[in-house]
Amino acid sequence: MTATVTVTVEEDGAAGGTGPVRLFCTDHGGGGPPLLLLHGLAGEDTVLVGQSMGGLTALLAAAAHPEVCRALVLIEAGPTGPSPQLPDQIGDWLDSWPVPFPDAGTAEAFFGGGPAGRAWAAGLVPGPGGLHPRVDRDVMVATVQENAQRHYWDDWDRVRCPVLVVRGENGAMKPVEADRMRARHPGTRIGVIPGAGHDAHLDNTAAVYGEMAAFLAQLHP
Repeated sequence: MTATVTVTVEEDGAAGGTGPVRLFCTDHGGGGPPLLLLHGLAGEDTVLVGQSMGGLTALLAAAAHPEVCRALVLIEAGPTGPSPQLPDQIGDWLDSWPVPFPDAGTAEAFFGGGPAGRAWAAGLVPGPGGLHPRVDRDVMVATVQENAQRHYWDDWDRVRCPVLVVRGENGAMKPVEADRMRARHPGTRIGVIPGAGHDAHLDNTAAVYGEMAAFLAQLHP
């Protein structure tokens, strides 16, 4: 039996930041390559999986370091841009939150209920008067400033590993973007998650898992 081992790595924060960044890596054993999951808003031979902003980060990592990326999974993420209105849209959405939320149930309902609503509510922390965002509003907006001003098709052209692109049937990623990605990177596998939105991994976890399992099985028969 292989023991589960968790390693903690602490990196100094950027100048003017809020302090060090603590990263946790858990090894559950097994003989496959490491699987690095990058959430929305690595090591040798790492399979990168990213959703939304995490997907763009994974794409750029695969383009910059093709020698360490064995495969790439992008969930509701691609190289299309620019989108100058995105920072304001995200800022307006964050400003619309009725903070503080009195309880988790109210927060879940505000975020649309279901798995996605529960996930967003789980990101809140107790504070004066109720539940508050764990994230900083201005940092969230600043994070998308660069990708709102440009596209990343040149980076996509530098990706050399097998790729799975997963989009929600009702998500933000348009079919034309996924089709163009496959045209420029032949062999790219595209999966569409029925009834899912931008948070496809939350809206239909089993279907996303199925797409990833089938893709990874092709890499490791």
